[in-house]
Amino acid sequence: MQPFAAALAAARATLGLTVTYRRGASNVSLRMIRGRREEVATTVDGNAVANQNPDWIGAAAELKFGATAITPTVGDVVEYQPAVGVLEKYRVAINDVTGRCYSTSDTDGTTLRIHTVRIANT
Repeated sequence: MQPFAAALAAARATLGLTVTYRRGASNVSLRMIRGRREEVATTVDGNAVANQNPDWIGAAAELKFGATAITPTVGDVVEYQPAVGVLEKYRVAINDVTGRCYSTSDTDGTTLRIHTVRIANT
């Protein structure tokens, strides 16, 4: 494991949040770090508008349904419960800059950065 991947693994273990990753009826519980990315969009009248969207950083090896490894897909959902009775939901979405819904955060591809947008807070 590369040093950066090892540092991310240690950070997930100590600072990570327990989330549920869902696709349809399938789900897995894992620890991820919530990050953010800033994207700049241009309005129809030419003004630049900055948006901050959350990313979820986790171990690729933990992202599996049963024994089947998966890769993030647009429309998957990440759920986080910050307090009893509160549930935040994030939909996996395309990053405007890369055109992908996830990227790897280390050279070995052991850590994924999943791009999301917040869809609900109940």
